[in-house]
Amino acid sequence: KMDKNLSKEGLFRKPGNKSRMTTLRELLVTQGPSVNIDPHVYSPYDVACVLKEFLRELPEPLLTERHLEAHRQILALGHHASAPEEIARYACKKLSALQLLMLLLPSPAQKLTMHLTKLLQRITDCPDSKMTSATLGTIFAPIYFIDRKVDPSELCSQVADTAPAVSFMIEKAHDLFHAPRELVIDL
Repeated sequence: KMDKNLSKEGLFRKPGNKSRMTTLRELLVTQGPSVNIDPHVYSPYDVACVLKEFLRELPEPLLTERHLEAHRQILALGHHASAPEEIARYACKKLSALQLLMLLLPSPAQKLTMHLTKLLQRITDCPDSKMTSATLGTIFAPIYFIDRKVDPSELCSQVADTAPAVSFMIEKAHDLFHAPRELVIDL
């Protein structure tokens, strides 16, 4: 989370050192959150790659299999829109629908999704990182959306289909984990 690490070029894209990653992974497994990650030993790339490894090993996508179909339907909202005001209107609808789905996530998945999405958004705010929401969306689509049992031959097409949704979530990270404005007003 340190700003100097978030601005590293290609964070989450560039590989870490395999032996340091193995050592760090073992430390995290044995010591848990109490482990002190020494920045003189482990690079930001090592830490980022180990985080991705842990997230890929989750038994289901972050957005949970229970809600994947709803996410896919939200993703399709406004695909036919062409006028700027129409595109903006559908973006607001997508955000509201996603906000409601975030509220339905189990608490651990909701917290992890929130922290990860906000972290990715902070990375896109660092020009030196050269990481855009689209790039990070492609990298993290399997973690957010893809069923762990998907056939490898289908993985690329599913990533291509879902990466824009992850990109949208990263761009809207500051608003994504609040109740929709309309709902708050109605209540």
